[in-house]
Amino acid sequence: MNAEPYDCPDRLTWVGVEEGIPRFVQALEEQAQVRGEARPRITWCVRSDLQMERVYGDCAWPFRRFEAMWRELEAAGDDIAWHPHLWRWSEDHNCWYQETEDADWIERCLRAGYATICEACGRKLRTCRMGWEYHSDLTMGIIDELGIEVDLSATPGRRRHAVGDRGSMRHGELDWSITGAEPYHPSRADYRRPPRDGEAALSVLEVPRTTARSAIWGVGRALWGVANALRRGDLGAMARMSDVRGYVHAPPLTAHPRAFRPLLRHWSRHASTNGSPAAFVTCFHADELSPGRGSAYSFGNATTNADAVLEAAGRPVGSAAYREWLA
Repeated sequence: MNAEPYDCPDRLTWVGVEEGIPRFVQALEEQAQVRGEARPRITWCVRSDLQMERVYGDCAWPFRRFEAMWRELEAAGDDIAWHPHLWRWSEDHNCWYQETEDADWIERCLRAGYATICEACGRKLRTCRMGWEYHSDLTMGIIDELGIEVDLSATPGRRRHAVGDRGSMRHGELDWSITGAEPYHPSRADYRRPPRDGEAALSVLEVPRTTARSAIWGVGRALWGVANALRRGDLGAMARMSDVRGYVHAPPLTAHPRAFRPLLRHWSRHASTNGSPAAFVTCFHADELSPGRGSAYSFGNATTNADAVLEAAGRPVGSAAYREWLA
Protein backbone atom coordinates (compact mmCIF):
# COMPACT_ATOMS: atom_id res chain seq x y z
CA MET A 1 0.00 0.00 0.00
CA ASN A 2 1.17 3.49 -0.75
CA ALA A 3 -0.30 5.98 1.75
CA GLU A 4 1.60 9.21 1.17
CA PRO A 5 0.92 12.04 1.59
CA TYR A 6 -1.20 11.85 4.74
CA ASP A 7 -3.26 14.92 3.90
CA CYS A 8 -5.10 13.15 1.09
CA PRO A 9 -8.54 11.58 1.81
CA ASP A 10 -8.72 9.88 -1.60
CA ARG A 11 -8.27 6.21 -2.46
CA LEU A 12 -4.81 4.74 -2.07
CA THR A 13 -2.72 2.78 -4.54
CA TRP A 14 -2.12 -0.93 -3.97
CA VAL A 15 0.56 -1.77 -6.53
CA GLY A 16 2.69 -3.53 -3.90
CA VAL A 17 -0.17 -5.86 -3.01
CA GLU A 18 -1.46 -6.43 -6.54
CA GLU A 19 1.91 -6.92 -8.24
CA GLY A 20 4.61 -7.13 -5.58
CA ILE A 21 3.21 -9.95 -3.45
CA PRO A 22 2.62 -12.47 -6.29
CA ARG A 23 6.07 -11.69 -7.70
CA PHE A 24 7.69 -12.16 -4.28
CA VAL A 25 5.91 -15.45 -3.61
CA GLN A 26 6.93 -16.74 -7.03
CA ALA A 27 10.57 -15.84 -6.30
CA LEU A 28 10.41 -17.69 -2.97
CA GLU A 29 8.94 -20.74 -4.69
CA GLU A 30 11.73 -20.73 -7.27
CA GLN A 31 14.35 -20.47 -4.50
CA ALA A 32 12.66 -23.35 -2.65
CA GLN A 33 12.72 -25.57 -5.75
CA VAL A 34 16.47 -25.06 -6.03
CA ARG A 35 16.89 -26.10 -2.37
CA GLY A 36 14.45 -28.97 -2.74
CA GLU A 37 12.28 -27.57 0.06
CA ALA A 38 8.87 -26.01 0.52
CA ARG A 39 8.89 -22.22 0.45
CA PRO A 40 8.80 -20.43 3.81
CA ARG A 41 5.31 -19.60 5.02
CA ILE A 42 4.36 -15.98 5.59
CA THR A 43 1.91 -14.20 7.87
CA TRP A 44 0.12 -11.63 5.69
CA CYS A 45 -1.23 -8.77 7.82
CA VAL A 46 -4.30 -7.32 6.10
CA ARG A 47 -5.79 -3.93 6.90
CA SER A 48 -9.29 -3.62 8.35
CA ASP A 49 -10.16 -0.46 10.27
CA LEU A 50 -12.13 2.79 10.17
CA GLN A 51 -9.72 4.49 7.74
CA MET A 52 -10.51 1.79 5.19
CA GLU A 53 -14.21 2.25 5.89
CA ARG A 54 -14.03 6.01 5.35
CA VAL A 55 -12.05 5.72 2.12
CA TYR A 56 -13.69 2.62 0.60
CA GLY A 57 -16.94 2.19 2.53
CA ASP A 58 -15.79 -1.13 3.98
CA CYS A 59 -13.32 -1.77 6.82
CA ALA A 60 -12.22 -5.02 5.17
CA TRP A 61 -11.96 -3.67 1.61
CA PRO A 62 -8.27 -4.74 1.32
CA PHE A 63 -9.28 -8.34 1.96
CA ARG A 64 -12.36 -8.36 -0.27
CA ARG A 65 -10.60 -6.55 -3.17
CA PHE A 66 -7.77 -9.09 -3.26
CA GLU A 67 -9.68 -12.02 -1.81
CA ALA A 68 -8.69 -14.49 -4.51
CA MET A 69 -5.01 -13.87 -3.80
CA TRP A 70 -5.40 -14.11 -0.02
CA ARG A 71 -7.36 -17.37 -0.36
CA GLU A 72 -4.69 -18.85 -2.61
CA LEU A 73 -1.93 -17.89 -0.20
CA GLU A 74 -3.86 -19.29 2.75
CA ALA A 75 -4.47 -22.55 0.88
CA ALA A 76 -0.69 -22.78 0.32
CA GLY A 77 -0.11 -22.67 4.09
CA ASP A 78 0.29 -18.95 4.77
CA ASP A 79 -1.49 -17.20 7.63
CA ILE A 80 -3.90 -14.29 7.19
CA ALA A 81 -3.63 -11.86 10.10
CA TRP A 82 -5.38 -8.62 11.03
CA HIS A 83 -3.52 -5.31 10.70
CA PRO A 84 -5.52 -2.37 12.10
CA HIS A 85 -4.30 1.22 11.94
CA LEU A 86 -5.63 3.98 14.18
CA TRP A 87 -5.62 6.52 11.35
CA ARG A 88 -8.38 9.09 11.91
CA TRP A 89 -9.33 11.94 9.59
CA SER A 90 -9.15 15.44 11.08
CA GLU A 91 -11.58 17.90 9.53
CA ASP A 92 -9.88 20.76 11.39
CA HIS A 93 -6.36 19.94 10.14
CA ASN A 94 -7.42 18.27 6.89
CA CYS A 95 -5.18 15.23 7.36
CA TRP A 96 -4.94 11.68 8.68
CA TYR A 97 -3.44 11.36 12.14
CA GLN A 98 -2.78 8.60 14.67
CA GLU A 99 -5.54 8.62 17.28
CA THR A 100 -4.17 7.61 20.69
CA GLU A 101 -6.38 9.58 23.09
CA ASP A 102 -10.06 9.06 22.23
CA ALA A 103 -10.75 5.71 23.93
CA ASP A 104 -14.29 5.37 22.54
CA TRP A 105 -13.14 5.93 18.95
CA ILE A 106 -10.18 3.54 19.37
CA GLU A 107 -12.45 0.81 20.69
CA ARG A 108 -14.93 1.36 17.87
CA CYS A 109 -12.14 1.24 15.29
CA LEU A 110 -10.75 -2.05 16.60
CA ARG A 111 -14.05 -3.80 17.17
CA ALA A 112 -15.47 -2.76 13.80
CA GLY A 113 -12.26 -3.64 11.98
CA TYR A 114 -11.99 -7.09 13.54
CA ALA A 115 -15.66 -8.01 13.12
CA THR A 116 -15.63 -6.97 9.48
CA ILE A 117 -12.49 -8.85 8.44
CA CYS A 118 -13.61 -11.98 10.29
CA GLU A 119 -16.92 -11.79 8.42
CA ALA A 120 -15.07 -11.37 5.12
CA CYS A 121 -12.71 -14.27 5.87
CA GLY A 122 -15.50 -16.51 7.13
CA ARG A 123 -13.61 -17.29 10.35
CA LYS A 124 -12.10 -15.64 13.40
CA LEU A 125 -8.54 -14.49 12.79
CA ARG A 126 -6.06 -15.53 15.48
CA THR A 127 -3.13 -13.21 14.75
CA CYS A 128 -2.70 -9.42 14.85
CA ARG A 129 -0.08 -6.79 14.18
CA MET A 130 -0.98 -3.21 15.05
CA GLY A 131 -0.28 -0.32 12.70
CA TRP A 132 2.83 1.66 13.62
CA GLU A 133 3.59 -1.13 16.16
CA TYR A 134 1.41 0.88 18.54
CA HIS A 135 -0.23 -0.55 21.62
CA SER A 136 -1.52 0.67 24.96
CA ASP A 137 -3.16 -1.09 27.89
CA LEU A 138 -6.48 -0.22 26.24
CA THR A 139 -5.70 -1.66 22.80
CA MET A 140 -3.99 -4.79 24.16
CA GLY A 141 -7.01 -5.42 26.38
CA ILE A 142 -9.40 -5.02 23.45
CA ILE A 143 -7.61 -7.45 21.13
CA ASP A 144 -7.46 -9.92 24.04
CA GLU A 145 -11.23 -9.62 24.51
CA LEU A 146 -11.72 -10.13 20.77
CA GLY A 147 -9.98 -13.49 21.02
CA ILE A 148 -6.68 -12.70 19.30
CA GLU A 149 -4.23 -15.43 20.33
CA VAL A 150 -0.95 -14.02 18.97
CA ASP A 151 0.09 -10.38 18.61
CA LEU A 152 3.22 -9.43 16.62
CA SER A 153 3.43 -5.71 17.42
CA ALA A 154 6.20 -5.42 20.03
CA THR A 155 9.59 -4.00 19.01
CA PRO A 156 11.73 -4.46 22.15
CA GLY A 157 13.50 -1.35 23.38
CA ARG A 158 11.90 1.01 20.88
CA ARG A 159 10.13 4.15 22.02
CA ARG A 160 9.04 6.94 19.72
CA HIS A 161 7.07 10.13 20.21
CA ALA A 162 4.52 11.08 17.57
CA VAL A 163 5.82 13.31 14.81
CA GLY A 164 4.15 15.36 12.12
CA ASP A 165 5.35 14.96 8.55
CA ARG A 166 4.15 14.12 5.02
CA GLY A 167 0.97 16.07 5.69
CA SER A 168 0.00 14.47 9.03
CA MET A 169 -0.08 16.42 12.27
CA ARG A 170 0.95 13.34 14.31
CA HIS A 171 1.76 9.67 13.82
CA GLY A 172 4.31 7.05 14.83
CA GLU A 173 3.65 6.98 18.60
CA LEU A 174 4.81 3.76 20.30
CA ASP A 175 6.45 2.56 23.52
CA TRP A 176 8.14 -0.83 23.95
CA SER A 177 11.00 0.61 25.98
CA ILE A 178 10.90 -2.05 28.72
CA THR A 179 9.89 -5.04 26.59
CA GLY A 180 12.21 -8.04 26.39
CA ALA A 181 13.01 -10.32 23.47
CA GLU A 182 11.09 -13.41 24.60
CA PRO A 183 7.36 -14.07 23.94
CA TYR A 184 5.12 -13.31 26.91
CA HIS A 185 1.52 -12.95 28.03
CA PRO A 186 1.11 -9.23 28.82
CA SER A 187 0.23 -8.02 32.28
CA ARG A 188 -3.16 -6.33 32.58
CA ALA A 189 -1.28 -3.57 34.40
CA ASP A 190 1.32 -2.96 31.66
CA TYR A 191 1.09 -4.34 28.12
CA ARG A 192 4.87 -4.04 27.67
CA ARG A 193 5.84 -6.84 30.09
CA PRO A 194 4.70 -10.08 31.73
CA PRO A 195 2.81 -10.00 35.05
CA ARG A 196 4.65 -9.60 38.35
CA ASP A 197 3.70 -9.45 42.03
CA GLY A 198 0.41 -11.27 41.55
CA GLU A 199 -0.80 -9.20 38.57
CA ALA A 200 -3.30 -10.82 36.21
CA ALA A 201 -2.16 -11.85 32.72
CA LEU A 202 -3.96 -11.49 29.41
CA SER A 203 -4.53 -14.58 27.28
CA VAL A 204 -2.99 -13.12 24.12
CA LEU A 205 0.64 -14.09 23.47
CA GLU A 206 2.94 -11.21 22.50
CA VAL A 207 5.73 -12.38 20.15
CA PRO A 208 8.25 -9.53 19.83
CA ARG A 209 9.98 -8.55 16.62
CA THR A 210 13.66 -9.47 16.47
CA THR A 211 15.84 -6.46 17.35
CA ALA A 212 19.40 -5.61 18.32
CA ARG A 213 20.97 -2.54 19.86
CA SER A 214 23.65 -0.96 17.71
CA ALA A 215 25.58 2.28 18.17
CA ILE A 216 26.97 1.99 14.64
CA TRP A 217 23.55 1.77 13.05
CA GLY A 218 22.37 4.43 15.49
CA VAL A 219 24.87 6.89 14.03
CA GLY A 220 23.77 6.01 10.52
CA ARG A 221 20.10 6.38 11.44
CA ALA A 222 20.79 9.71 13.14
CA LEU A 223 22.56 11.07 10.05
CA TRP A 224 19.69 9.92 7.86
CA GLY A 225 17.22 11.55 10.26
CA VAL A 226 19.13 14.85 10.27
CA ALA A 227 19.18 14.91 6.47
CA ASN A 228 15.41 14.32 6.34
CA ALA A 229 14.76 16.92 9.05
CA LEU A 230 16.79 19.51 7.17
CA ARG A 231 15.03 18.66 3.93
CA ARG A 232 11.63 19.17 5.59
CA GLY A 233 12.76 22.19 7.57
CA ASP A 234 11.75 20.39 10.77
CA LEU A 235 14.60 21.25 13.13
CA GLY A 236 12.57 20.02 16.09
CA ALA A 237 12.78 16.48 14.75
CA MET A 238 16.49 16.40 15.53
CA ALA A 239 15.76 17.02 19.21
CA ARG A 240 13.39 14.05 19.28
CA MET A 241 15.94 11.54 18.01
CA SER A 242 16.94 8.66 20.25
CA ASP A 243 20.34 8.26 21.88
CA VAL A 244 22.41 6.57 19.16
CA ARG A 245 24.11 4.37 21.77
CA GLY A 246 20.80 2.71 22.49
CA TYR A 247 19.49 2.64 18.93
CA VAL A 248 17.18 -0.32 18.31
CA HIS A 249 18.14 -1.96 15.02
CA ALA A 250 15.11 -3.69 13.45
CA PRO A 251 15.40 -3.52 9.66
CA PRO A 252 12.55 -5.01 7.60
CA LEU A 253 13.06 -7.98 5.30
CA THR A 254 13.24 -5.55 2.39
CA ALA A 255 16.20 -3.62 3.86
CA HIS A 256 19.61 -3.71 2.19
CA PRO A 257 21.47 -6.91 3.17
CA ARG A 258 24.25 -4.82 4.73
CA ALA A 259 21.66 -3.56 7.21
CA PHE A 260 19.77 -6.83 7.58
CA ARG A 261 22.57 -9.34 8.09
CA PRO A 262 23.92 -7.88 11.37
CA LEU A 263 20.46 -8.44 12.86
CA LEU A 264 20.44 -12.01 11.58
CA ARG A 265 23.87 -12.68 13.10
CA HIS A 266 22.68 -11.27 16.43
CA TRP A 267 19.65 -13.60 16.34
CA SER A 268 21.81 -16.62 15.45
CA ARG A 269 24.05 -16.00 18.46
CA HIS A 270 21.02 -15.60 20.74
CA ALA A 271 19.38 -18.76 19.38
CA SER A 272 22.51 -20.84 19.91
CA THR A 273 22.87 -19.82 23.57
CA ASN A 274 19.20 -19.67 24.62
CA GLY A 275 17.44 -22.86 25.63
CA SER A 276 13.94 -21.68 24.67
CA PRO A 277 12.51 -21.88 21.12
CA ALA A 278 14.00 -19.13 18.96
CA ALA A 279 11.77 -17.25 16.52
CA PHE A 280 13.18 -14.76 14.05
CA VAL A 281 10.40 -12.21 13.58
CA THR A 282 10.68 -9.65 10.81
CA CYS A 283 8.26 -7.76 8.58
CA PHE A 284 7.90 -5.61 5.49
CA HIS A 285 5.33 -3.46 3.68
CA ALA A 286 3.99 -4.63 0.34
CA ASP A 287 4.80 -1.31 -1.37
CA GLU A 288 8.49 -2.03 -0.68
CA LEU A 289 8.19 -4.85 -3.23
CA SER A 290 7.12 -2.42 -5.96
CA PRO A 291 9.45 -1.65 -8.90
CA GLY A 292 11.56 1.49 -8.72
CA ARG A 293 11.94 1.54 -4.93
CA GLY A 294 15.73 1.96 -5.06
CA SER A 295 18.26 -0.05 -3.06
CA ALA A 296 17.30 0.91 0.53
CA TYR A 297 14.09 -1.18 0.56
CA SER A 298 13.43 -3.44 -2.41
CA PHE A 299 12.12 -6.70 -3.83
CA GLY A 300 15.68 -7.90 -4.51
CA ASN A 301 16.70 -7.25 -0.92
CA ALA A 302 13.69 -9.22 0.34
CA THR A 303 14.51 -12.35 -1.67
CA THR A 304 18.20 -12.17 -0.72
CA ASN A 305 17.41 -11.71 2.97
CA ALA A 306 14.76 -14.45 2.99
CA ASP A 307 17.35 -16.88 1.64
CA ALA A 308 19.80 -15.76 4.34
CA VAL A 309 17.18 -16.38 7.06
CA LEU A 310 16.63 -19.93 5.81
CA GLU A 311 20.35 -20.55 5.71
CA ALA A 312 20.80 -19.23 9.25
CA ALA A 313 17.92 -21.36 10.51
CA GLY A 314 19.41 -24.45 8.89
CA ARG A 315 15.94 -25.79 8.10
CA PRO A 316 12.66 -24.77 6.43
CA VAL A 317 10.76 -22.24 8.51
CA GLY A 318 7.19 -21.03 8.53
CA SER A 319 5.09 -18.15 9.69
CA ALA A 320 3.31 -20.33 12.25
CA ALA A 321 6.48 -20.98 14.27
CA TYR A 322 5.15 -18.78 17.06
CA ARG A 323 2.49 -21.40 17.77
CA GLU A 324 5.21 -23.38 19.63
CA TRP A 325 4.50 -21.02 22.54
CA LEU A 326 0.71 -21.37 22.53
CA ALA A 327 -0.64 -23.07 25.61
